[in-house]
Amino acid sequence: MLRGFIIFLVLFGLTHMSFLNAQVRCESHSSHNARPFHPHLLSSSRELIQIPVVFHNVWRTERHLIDDDQILTQLDIINADYNGRNADRSNVPDQFRNVIGSANIEFCLATVDADGNSSTGIVRQQTTVRNIGSELSVRTGFRAVKQRSSGGSDPWDINRYLNIWIAERGDGNSGDSTFPNEESLGDDIDGIVIAPNAFGINEDEPRFGLGRTLTHEIGHYLDLFHLFGSETGCFSDDDLVEDTPTQAVAYFGPCAEPVFSCDSRDMDMNFMALRDDECLIFFTRGQVQRMRETLFTKRFSLISNNICGGLTPIPDDPLEVAQIFTRPDAVEVVLAQMGNRKYEIDLFDITGRRLQSRQSTASNSYSFSSSMYPRGIYILRLRTNDNSWSRKVLLGN
Repeated sequence: MLRGFIIFLVLFGLTHMSFLNAQVRCESHSSHNARPFHPHLLSSSRELIQIPVVFHNVWRTERHLIDDDQILTQLDIINADYNGRNADRSNVPDQFRNVIGSANIEFCLATVDADGNSSTGIVRQQTTVRNIGSELSVRTGFRAVKQRSSGGSDPWDINRYLNIWIAERGDGNSGDSTFPNEESLGDDIDGIVIAPNAFGINEDEPRFGLGRTLTHEIGHYLDLFHLFGSETGCFSDDDLVEDTPTQAVAYFGPCAEPVFSCDSRDMDMNFMALRDDECLIFFTRGQVQRMRETLFTKRFSLISNNICGGLTPIPDDPLEVAQIFTRPDAVEVVLAQMGNRKYEIDLFDITGRRLQSRQSTASNSYSFSSSMYPRGIYILRLRTNDNSWSRKVLLGN
């Protein structure tokens, strides 16, 4: 009996872990001690969120040099995946169709740098450091690919840009990402690192050649975890999203027959699974809600500017000097510094739903009733024809 049980464990391990000795999508990220998530009422009126992106191509040989077309192709892939426009989403199994989500998040190449100068959002830096993108490549306490002094490329302001490095790796991972406010970040610099062979469309890469590694890693950057728990087995911590089934183990390789654990079918075709690119095709509504809440809370500074919007320097923020008074039943906003300019000021919840809106008036004074909302964080957004600014407020009963 004992011998048979040992054989079962060996066969189980070979079935689900046979790809560990080859390149895998990314390192295992634990959801242990992460915040649980309970989905709120979803709204189809959620506004588009724009995230400015800077691509750092750190290359040692021409094989690692990524041209503009490849970068634009990868940008198209993530925009399709995060907005439900990927053609293969039609392959989602029937039993999961009722939880398919569209994030309404758009990624754009940054048109201005941190100093307000015109930019393409693409940085190329030649290096002599072999496997500089590896997580093991650390110099002077920092990840080498993320600092110019170690042969890499310095990040742009991590609070205002999503920094993505494309660089040679030798650690067996196709990509990795930092989490928002990651306590274990240490000296690592916020952002994502992708291996060149897993970036964009690569016909010579049979497993990770469809650009889904970046889709997956952005999910981590926005606080999504893998669908299996911090330990193998049917534990309740799994990925902390309620509409993804509890999953006991990780699956690797191509999709084949449906897989099951924890008394239900596993969602191994989800973007946060570890299957090959051709298998990964959708996010759930719960995952979408978690990512959008992350953008309106932990990564709020990333979306509270207008870097995607033009080639002019970002002006001073009127909401920083505005008079804002919060009461139990309302918030009062006085924007005297706006004068007779035309603008709109809106109140959002942290999922991105616009709750109330006011057009500019001669008095520049506005009141938003909050007595009908639960106590929590809400977002004020001021928008003109050319720019927008945002500020968090604590409201509700």
